[in-house]
Amino acid sequence: MDNNSYKISFRLSGIRTEQFAIIEDVEIVDNKITIETEVGFGVNIEVSGIECKFHIRYSSNGKVFILLKVACQFEVENDFFKQNPEATQFIVPVDLAKHLAVITVGTSRGILHTKTEGGFYNKFILPTINLQDLLNEDVIFEIPPVNHTNNF
Repeated sequence: MDNNSYKISFRLSGIRTEQFAIIEDVEIVDNKITIETEVGFGVNIEVSGIECKFHIRYSSNGKVFILLKVACQFEVENDFFKQNPEATQFIVPVDLAKHLAVITVGTSRGILHTKTEGGFYNKFILPTINLQDLLNEDVIFEIPPVNHTNNF
């Protein structure tokens, strides 16, 4: 897809902490800490929105001791949905997907800091993440066909 075929303007419209947990009974061995991350996307055509989700798991010796799941909602401010009512796909160009993910990762870093501030677990700062490795192609959503039949 030509990333310049249309412009997608957006605004951050919501932040949700879906899950946060500290498992205190896990023995933390400093040189055996791993951080797993996942980035995912969703779309809500009815409200012209894109959601970016970011999941973080800190583990030591294979046991999770910090778990955080954050979702950022972005309102799309373009006419794509109105101009293309018969579209079967909504495509988020990879550069925009990376930008939304950067915002979501930064938001997650702040939430993690706030949730752990003043305690032992605050030293586990989310490091910078190279999203080039996680996102390398457009995000494509299949749009279900609209049923135009009346149910009277």
